[in-house]
Amino acid sequence: MFLAIAATALLALTGCGSGSDDSADSSNAYGAPVEEEMAYEVAAADSAGGFDSYQSSDDGSSFENVVDISVEKRDLIIEMGVSIESEDISASVGAIRSFATSAGGVITSSNIGLRTEDQHNGWATLVIRVPPDRLDSFLVNLDNPERVGVLTSSNTWTQDVTEQLVELDVRIENQRESVARIRQLLAEAKDLSDVVTLEYELNRRQTDLEVQLARQASLEGRVSLSTVTIDLYSPGDAPIPDSERTIISGFTDGWSSFVGTASSLGWFVAAASPYIGVILIVVLAIALLRRSRRTVGQ
Repeated sequence: MFLAIAATALLALTGCGSGSDDSADSSNAYGAPVEEEMAYEVAAADSAGGFDSYQSSDDGSSFENVVDISVEKRDLIIEMGVSIESEDISASVGAIRSFATSAGGVITSSNIGLRTEDQHNGWATLVIRVPPDRLDSFLVNLDNPERVGVLTSSNTWTQDVTEQLVELDVRIENQRESVARIRQLLAEAKDLSDVVTLEYELNRRQTDLEVQLARQASLEGRVSLSTVTIDLYSPGDAPIPDSERTIISGFTDGWSSFVGTASSLGWFVAAASPYIGVILIVVLAIALLRRSRRTVGQ
């Protein structure tokens, strides 16, 4: 037990000399939970879903409002949404794949639907990750009516996470030092109660460290590769904006869905009617046979 008390004092003293972040961590040595640290990580993770600035263009003119990352060395998360009207969905998808490869990007998700009667028409959604320094060249190639289609709208979201990454670096370094200290104390522990307490503390601090490392990797990954979501659609098949989704349109969509389901059910009943008829005849024959046997038995 003496070793556990000495460990607590050592962590508190070293925490006072390693800065405000480490002092907060060290003052929680032994038994003090890390809910505050974990709450901070959860809040930071939630904040990554929001963005500091937003730009939108519905005139389909060009990509003139893309963020300029060369002005200042900052860690920016850049995400874009692009809608393009295409006369040939298959050709547009092929051109976009080629442009993405040329820009050093990668297609992380693709969802393509083509009409059976005309393989050129339909829709497609592509999610592409592109290095930020190659984003402008990729967008310039994308704005190509002949090979891709007509740009109808574009949205850009940006978030500056420079301070978050710097703070994470400090917290991770402090947490690694804290884990190393606990490991050293555990190696010197002889009393069973000390070993149990130190193992619990080591596991808790390692878990917190892994959470922070995962958070850091996620942010760095989103900074290193910008995300561009491209929606392709044939003329006349543009998706309905949320502002146009009224009660009447909802009722119309629901009625169309009901009619489609009823039609499918009717087709199934019609297709199964011969089998149903044979089954009914067999059941009726068995019932009549049983009734006649009962009559004879009486």
